[in-house]
Amino acid sequence: MHKYPGYLSYRGYRGTVEYSPELQCYFGKIDDVSALICYDGDTRSVLQEAFERAVDTYLLDCARLGREPERPFPRLASSGR
Repeated sequence: MHKYPGYLSYRGYRGTVEYSPELQCYFGKIDDVSALICYDGDTRSVLQEAFERAVDTYLLDCARLGREPERPFPRLASSGR
């Protein structure tokens, strides 16, 4: 398993990027929520799409259940993430 520098970003949420040579796929999890929300893909672009779907699904599920979604952590603009 290899952790890659940088993160995915969408709607203010941040997700990790890792790669499994054994499975030959990328995977990650959303950093900004206490629930474990994972995503995967064969390429970085597919991983980005899966991450965006995971964020959208999380927000829709919260709305459907009448729960306030956890908000992303504030980030410093100079951090590059």
